[in-house]
Parts: sequence; structure tokens; C-alpha cells
Amino acid sequence: MLTAWTNEDIESILGQLNNQNLPFRKYAFTSENGKFVLLGKGASANVYRAETRTKQKSGYAIKVIGFGDKHVQPESFRTSVEAQKELGQFQNNVVKIYDSVELRVWIEGNNTVTEFEEIDPYEEEEIAPGNFLHLQFILMEEITPILIDNRFGKPSLRSHKLAAFDEKEILKLAYDIGTALSGAHAMQLIHRDVKLENIFYTADGKHYKLGDFGIARTTDDGLASTVAFTKGYGAPEVVGTLEGKYDFTADIYSFGMLLYVLLNELRFPGSKNYHPNIMQYARGFEAQYPTTGSDELCDIVLKMISYDPDDRYQTIDEVLNEFDGLKYGRRLKYLREHKAASLVVGAPLAVLGAALFELAYMPGFISDFSIWMYLFWGLCVWKGITKLKNKEMTWISLALFCLGIYLMISTGFTWWKLLGVVMLSCVTDISSGIIGSGMLLMKITFGIMKIRSVGTLQEYGWISVLLISLSFFLLFYHYLLRERDETITKMYLEKNLYWFVVAAIYASLSLAEMLIRITGNTVFAVYEELFGHEVVYNLLDMKPLYIGVVGAVFCLIWIGREMILIFIEKQIA
Repeated sequence: MLTAWTNEDIESILGQLNNQNLPFRKYAFTSENGKFVLLGKGASANVYRAETRTKQKSGYAIKVIGFGDKHVQPESFRTSVEAQKELGQFQNNVVKIYDSVELRVWIEGNNTVTEFEEIDPYEEEEIAPGNFLHLQFILMEEITPILIDNRFGKPSLRSHKLAAFDEKEILKLAYDIGTALSGAHAMQLIHRDVKLENIFYTADGKHYKLGDFGIARTTDDGLASTVAFTKGYGAPEVVGTLEGKYDFTADIYSFGMLLYVLLNELRFPGSKNYHPNIMQYARGFEAQYPTTGSDELCDIVLKMISYDPDDRYQTIDEVLNEFDGLKYGRRLKYLREHKAASLVVGAPLAVLGAALFELAYMPGFISDFSIWMYLFWGLCVWKGITKLKNKEMTWISLALFCLGIYLMISTGFTWWKLLGVVMLSCVTDISSGIIGSGMLLMKITFGIMKIRSVGTLQEYGWISVLLISLSFFLLFYHYLLRERDETITKMYLEKNLYWFVVAAIYASLSLAEMLIRITGNTVFAVYEELFGHEVVYNLLDMKPLYIGVVGAVFCLIWIGREMILIFIEKQIA
């Protein structure tokens, strides 16, 4: 089989497949002036522009792998494609993949396709090499690489802001790619090929994206041992100068080297051009400061590319917290580093609020649990705990779903029960743990009430409403701090607006009750007309004045606590 393929050879074969509605039935290679539009060419793959076959909708690309016998092993191909596809669904900073296909193509004579068949990636039988091409195709979004070869064949940056080595733009790239790596690492995926050639940006220039997960490796324990890297970007322990396995800090090294090269005007440490200096992998090598960039950013980058993995940041979130400090100031860096505080306070408030709500308003709500129901809520709690520890919990979700279906059938089917089972099985946050804990605590409360007589506690019902509302605001705050979307950050977090808005909500509750009591029947009649007599009386029974005053005070105390701790940490630093 021919291995020295020309562009004309490749396009001839792809053209014949294209005419057979291959490799994708709904998508075709885009042709201009009788030729396919080649977007990029690498050592093992070509990328062509693509469009829909019916409406000629553009914005797609097809990556072709396999000419020159450079196809990827089917299992590795499938794993990397699925990983990038899943990440791209939830991340704006990962190149989106829509579909993939593998074909065996038989060719005779002058590049004439005589036969083809689609390969089942799950087939167990290993097919011996033969007189056919093993081609792999990836349908993805059309995206622009930031690095190109100029007319002299030298690497250069396409984006004008990056080309000027503008620190603000480099920091934007760093934040976007760091967010992509954070998502990959959360899936126990080591990218292993973070480099400028795999960084792209959208047509509107709003997002930088990480692509090419071709040699990414999913791990069970966060460790890998196989050697896969691009020289200059590969960490010393991956290249082999250090012994043993490597972990996510290898990606942090590659990411840091990418930023170093940008700050050093496309030169590797100790090199005069875009070719690594062999001394970079000498034991104990320390890079000098790059030629551009603030001292703060350069210090972060130099720590990322420390020769010894133990001297680097240990997680990508630590790196992103440092970038937060540069972009938004020390306050947001502190909040993200200590985001667990809102969870630690919010979760118990939710559970206690649920128990008190039962005592005050629903004393007969819970009947006796069966052993299966205890097991169900116990699994919910376990799922929440494993999520907090960033552990794999697929089997717990499956067990929850199966047990929930059994309970739903045995106690009578309703759509609400089904919705609850699906939610508790699929939610990947701590919500299921809090719900499970709340239900078990409510059951304990119900048991205590059965053993000994407990009088009505409705007069304290406002406390349960206060606790539940505060827990909601705290848990939502924890969610906001976990998200690194720039819009969310600027809207809620940058100026501490979130807690002032919450305090204003509580203050409005106090004012509403005060207004009703001061003005008497006039305003009360307006509320009755809007919400109904019973609703207004029930709301007044919950004592919104107390809820509002205590809630507002809590918000002010929370803000003050943060400001004091941030000041103390700043003084220590």
C-alpha cells in the first residue's frame, strides 16, 4: 500500500467517498474551485472544511487520519474521541466533536476506490493488515488555530493580540485553556499534548479552545506511565528523565511551557527560536524569566514548569486561583480557595431547616420507612460524600436508579416518583446527599415525636424558613464559586454584589410586613387582592419581619467575615 500520499491522491480518494455520502451521511467536504478546502495539515492528519449536504450550512470540519498507515488504534481512537465529545458538550473551551467514523477502503489502479466498509470500533477480532486503507474521520466544529507557519516557514501567531504578546490576552488564553484542563482532570483524563499547535479560537474571538485529545489517557488513580508527549512541551518525568509514573502535574508543566513560550516571544527556555534546547531536560534545570509579562504572571508560569513535579502546582484549580488573583484581585482568589466554607455552613442549615420544618408544619408527613427506603436514602448520602471527594460514583448512581425503580413499582407508580428517582440518580453535585440527609433527619425527628409527645412548634416555623432560605443562598454561592464563567464572575462575584442582593431580599421581607402593620387594612387589602386572603395570612404567620432582619444580619456578618479573613491573609502574605 502506497505510503507517500500527495494532496491530489488524498483528495481523489476522499472525493470518491464523498460521492457515496461517506464518511458522514449528512455532511460533505466543502469544495471550492474543484478542490477541497484544506484547513490544516499535520504529520498524521489533514483537516478539511465541511458543510451539511442539504442546506450547505457551514461551520464544520472533518479531520482525516490514516493516510500513510498513521491511523490510531481503534480503542484509543474511540476513547479520545468520546472524551473530547463529552467535554465539548459542557465546556465552551474544548473543541466540539459531533461524530466519528472508521472505514476500511480498498483501492486499485489509479487511486480507484473499489470497496469500503465501516469498522465497528467494538469488534473484538483484530484484523490483520491488508491491501486496504484504515481511515478514521472526526466531524467537529470549524475552528481557527492560533499558530501558523508564515511565508518563511517559521511559526507565528495568527491572533493580532497574541501576536503582540499582550499580557491581558495571554491571561485570557490561560484562563480558557486552564478551565478546559480542569474539566478534563475532573474526568480523570490527562491530555498529554497541551501545546500551541492544539490551541484554537472561535470566529468571534471570544473563546480560546483546547483540541486534539488524540493521546489523552483516562486513569483510575490519576497516574499514567506510558510515554506520550511533544518534545519541549512534555514534562521531564514523561520524557523519561525522572523515574516512575506521572500524574496531572504533567499537564500543568505542558500548560506552563505553552504560556512561557508565549511570554518569551515563541522561544523555549534557553533557546533562540521555537525549538527546545536539550538542556531543558537536564536534571535540576531552571528556566530564566521570559522576555515579556509581569513578575506576578512570570512567577506563576515558572512554578508551573518546575523540573520536579512536587515543586509545581498540584492541581489545575490552584493555577486558576492564581489567575483569578491577577484578573480580579486577591479577594476572588481567596473566595475560590475557600469556597468550601459556604458548603460547610449551607449543608447543615439545609438539613436542620428540613427537620424543623417538619416539626413546625408537617408533623405527620413521614410514615415508617422500609429497609429498602433507608438503603435508598443512605445511597443518596454516600453519593454526595463521594462527589465531595471527587471519586467515581457511576455504580452508586446505577444502584440508586435500580433501587428507586423497585420502590416506585412496589409503592405505586407516579410520574413525580419517576422524576425524583431520575433526578437523584443523575444529579452529579451534592444535592442528592443533602436531600438524603434531610430525609433521614426528618425520619429521626418523626421517630422522636412518636416516642414522646411534642407540642406544636409552629411559632418557631419562621426559623425553619430562615434556615432553608439561607442554605439555598449559601449552596448557590458555592455553585457560583465553582463556576469560572466570566459572565457569572463579573455579575455575582467580582464586586461582592451577590451578598448585598441577598441582604436586600431579606430587608424587603422586613419592609413588607412593617408596611402591612403600619398602614393597616389599606395595604393588606392590596396584598389580599394580589395573592389571596389565605396566602397573605400564611405568609404573615411565618413572620417575614424576623426572617428578614436575621437574614440580613447574617449576610452582613458573612461579608464582614470574608473581608476580615482576606485582610489577615494579605498581611501574612
